[in-house]
Amino acid sequence: MLIENFRPGALEGWGLGPELLLEINPRLVILRVSGYGQTGPYRDRPGFGVVAEAMGGLRHLTAEPGRVPVRVGISLGDTLAALHGVKRAVAQV
Repeated sequence: MLIENFRPGALEGWGLGPELLLEINPRLVILRVSGYGQTGPYRDRPGFGVVAEAMGGLRHLTAEPGRVPVRVGISLGDTLAALHGVKRAVAQV
């Protein structure tokens, strides 16, 4: 299993795209985690848990009237991304 957490295109830039890796090892399971997916209009933007929490509305829930939103107790965005990625990868094995 290969878990990749770079911006889309990083592996390909190093000459290690999924096509080559799967040619070398057809049984390889590749998990690619990025903030905005491998395709789409935001794919080149860096993805951070705090940004995902804000875009998803979680930060809005932590704000008090007249004050800026605060972090929740844990890095929920990063934790959930990792959890769902691993869950998906294990299902492929």
